[in-house]
Amino acid sequence: YPTTARILQMDTTLHERWRTTFGGEGISDLGFAPFNSEVDWGFVEWAIKSGVGHKQLDQFLGIPGVSSE
Repeated sequence: YPTTARILQMDTTLHERWRTTFGGEGISDLGFAPFNSEVDWGFVEWAIKSGVGHKQLDQFLGIPGVSSE
């Protein structure tokens, strides 16, 4: 039918745009992205839910051996 709608453009998904922009190497595809591991995910989830303040979190992450930076 000549009067039916037609697709003008197919856009990429948000996930595809994220991978293109930021890359995907080193990021787990096991459901924890953008975190590298379940441990990282669990730590962030705990920090948010427990209400830890940013000063306490900075002090904790400043302990030698805690952060992998």
